[in-house]
Amino acid sequence: MTVTKKCFVISPIGADGSPERQHADDVFDFIVRPAMEECGINACRADHLVEPGRITEQMFREIINADLCVAVLTGQNPNVFYELALAQAIGKPVVILLEKSEETPFDVQDLRCVRYDLTPRYLFDRVFSDEIVSHLKSLEKAGWRGAPVFGDLLSAHSGVGDPRFRARSAEIAGERWRELLVETDEVFEYVGMSLGYWLQLRDFPDLLAAKAREGCRIRLLICTGADPALGRYLNPKFHKLFDGVAHKIESTFNSIHTLAKENPGIEVRTLSRHLPHFRATRTDHAAIMVPYLFSEKAPSCPLSECEPDSPLYRLIAQEFDELWSAHQETDRGPEDPI
Repeated sequence: MTVTKKCFVISPIGADGSPERQHADDVFDFIVRPAMEECGINACRADHLVEPGRITEQMFREIINADLCVAVLTGQNPNVFYELALAQAIGKPVVILLEKSEETPFDVQDLRCVRYDLTPRYLFDRVFSDEIVSHLKSLEKAGWRGAPVFGDLLSAHSGVGDPRFRARSAEIAGERWRELLVETDEVFEYVGMSLGYWLQLRDFPDLLAAKAREGCRIRLLICTGADPALGRYLNPKFHKLFDGVAHKIESTFNSIHTLAKENPGIEVRTLSRHLPHFRATRTDHAAIMVPYLFSEKAPSCPLSECEPDSPLYRLIAQEFDELWSAHQETDRGPEDPI
């Protein structure tokens, strides 16, 4: 089933019967709508909304849910500039319409702009509608994505690319961990003392093997239970459980090593030096990092999750590659002495 794209038209509207309303209707009916209909896009304006509720909230929702926006800047209406700023701030692609008799505001000169007038012949020949169609085809090729209005500024400071932080790692349920593995196609990397939360998934070995057969590159860096540095990485509250933890880690290593021998697409290496201070998982779509070093008074270990456009994602990938290169591939089998 084809899903119709949606365009929200940001425009001065004016009162019924006013010259401002007449101009807005002419622009919508004779320029915007023909272009959108040709491209199979449903266009609407704020005064077309008939559902009850606050107009402002509905406008916010329409901008967020739209695939693109058209902003009519003629008359330089303050509300129009406000809504345009909202659309730009969330990265919504925008096409600007401005009457030829007005100057283009400096701050929007880099946006796609159609300079129009309401001369009947131009409207009859669809000159301006065709220009909009040309912009729409360019947006379609770009995946209906708008250029970030702040460029790299937000990436360097806050907002864009920032990780999502959770005070308790347990807030991410097992199903979320499973989705990470199911959705990835090319990369599944893990580094840590043991496989931690992944062991909560009963079908984890089967999923891992299936992904390897599908061509996903799987690389696992984990400890053995006999690692002399292991005790230093345990939170003090777990020291009395060290023997049990060490045994569990050793058992995990043996199981995964056996799985890797049966599935050539799964690579396992033993962490024997340069131990990380965190456990991390990286897939095509996300990276999750859980630190080993956290306050003894903390109720649980915290967690950070990020996407590929995040500096943290790139840092985790780089750290993993360096650790992987620093450790030789292990040939140790489940029954070999440590």
